[in-house]
Formats: sequence, structure tokens, C-alpha cells
Amino acid sequence: MPAPHPEVSILIVSYNTRGLLRGCLESLRRGLDEVKLEIIVVDNASTDSSSKMIHDEFPAVKLVQSADNIGFASGINLARKSASGEFLLILNPDCLVPRFTIQKLRDFLVEHPKRAIAGAHITTADGHDLPSVFTIPTLFREFWNFLPELKSRILHWLPFHPGGEVRESCQVESISGAAFMIRAAHFDQVGGMDGNFFLYHEELDLCARIKQAGLEVWSLPDAQVIHFDAQASGYSTRSLPVNPVLEWRVLGMDRLWQKHRSPADHRKWRRQARSLLGFRVLLLSLKRMWVHPGIRRCIDHRIRDLKELRSKLSGLA
Repeated sequence: MPAPHPEVSILIVSYNTRGLLRGCLESLRRGLDEVKLEIIVVDNASTDSSSKMIHDEFPAVKLVQSADNIGFASGINLARKSASGEFLLILNPDCLVPRFTIQKLRDFLVEHPKRAIAGAHITTADGHDLPSVFTIPTLFREFWNFLPELKSRILHWLPFHPGGEVRESCQVESISGAAFMIRAAHFDQVGGMDGNFFLYHEELDLCARIKQAGLEVWSLPDAQVIHFDAQASGYSTRSLPVNPVLEWRVLGMDRLWQKHRSPADHRKWRRQARSLLGFRVLLLSLKRMWVHPGIRRCIDHRIRDLKELRSKLSGLA
């Protein structure tokens, strides 16, 4: 049963992640004796029986069912309406939470009232670091996301995952959205998540608004969370001719630049983004000349969607 007066409300948004979500909830159940908890899961109109799994195996979890897939940020805002804890742990469903992590995050925030957010140290299941801290991305740092095929090939040969890690607790510009704790009062003070971000970059926007309010964002490296990276979207290139993740990333970053950079810099970013999307179309057009006809049809779908995304960027206000 959830604690009658929970200290921490754990907010999870899930879309077709039944197996991963089960593992996440199992890891949380093992830590129920550390802190008074309640767990709230928003199911974004999944089609994989996630809701039934929660009902059958985790009856203490508060299940909120959305009629549509409203995205991560709006899903977190919906979960917040059912939360009663002083602290909110925002958690991806493809995460495992080791014992004492929640307690460490809570205790760290309790120590000082200006600490609004404490981010966990994100690792893979075998202990390798994943990016745990971020800054509002430049186009150069987001280059990978415009060329995911190149990214996957290069990262496969690297002995480490490039990204932000810290070795001692410190203030940062932004933490990873996979797992972080925030005071509920501060979450409400800045208006919660911006629902215009469907998926990706919403945590950078939240952290920017927290800092604008004169509050602090910290990374806590001794509070580990295991993340099965990039598996929580519920989409894969195996199930769709075109993966929508690139569009979510690009449009999310566009809104981030619109909100937190000058109009001139935002216009410059859009020009560069359109150029990179055009470059990716060129690379795929060359690739399709040398592949099997079946693969060629898939590439044609990707080229079409990239052109549509490029046009969408051009048409945004």
C-alpha cells in the first residue's frame, strides 16, 4: 500500500513499455522501506496491456489512464495532479532505481531550501556512465541527432559514452530527464512542465525556468539510476518506416531556442537546422543508390519525412 502521507511522489509516464515498466516498478518496490512513497503512472494510451499489468501486479500504484498519447511533459503534469508528496521524483519507465537512491536525493534537497532539483547519476546496467548533466545544446552538440546512422556506428567503437558526468555534487545548468527529484512547491512555482515539448528537451526548459526563479539545480553523483537508454519512447525503426524521435528532438530544440535564446540566435539556429536536414537527405539519397530495393523503399520514407520536417521548420512562427 502507498504511504498515507508520502514524502516522495514518483511520477512515471509510460507508452508501450510494459516489460521495462515492470522492472522499474519492481526496483521501486524493493525500496519502499527507505522513504514514504507513492507511485503514480500515467499510461499514454498504450496498446501493450501495460495498464492490466499494473492493475494485476502492482495494485498499490496509482494508475492514471490518458485517452491519447499526450507526450512526456503533459503526462508528468497530469501525474502531478494526483501527487501529494513534498518531493516529486520524475522517472522514466526504462530505469531501475537501486536502494537508497531516493533517500539520498531527498536528503540532499532537505539540507537547503534553495536546492530545487537534484539529478541522479545515470549509468548503463553494466555500470558505464551515461550523460547525467547537460547545457542548452548548441547545434554542433546536436549534430549527432541529425545523423543518427553515423552516431550509432561511431559510438559502437568508443570505449565510453560521450556526455556529461560529474564526480562530486555540484550546481549544473541541467540534469538528465531520466531521473531527477524536484520539490513539488518549486515545480508548481514555475508552472510545471511545458506541454509544448512532446518528448526531449523538456527537462532543459524546466531547469532554465528554475534557475530564472533564483533556485538551484544540482547533480548528485552518488545517487545512481540505471537507464536502458532511449527505450522509453515506445517506438522503434523496426515497427515504423520512419522513427518520429528525430522530429521530437528537432522541434523540442527549436522551442528551447525560441524560449531561452535571442530572436536572432533562434533564426540562425533554424537556418542551420534546415541545412543539416538537407545534408541528411543528400546522404540518404546517395545511400539508396547502393542498397537492396526493399531497403530503398524504407530510405524513401525517411527522405520524405525529413523533407516534411524541414518544411515544417520553415513554416513555424
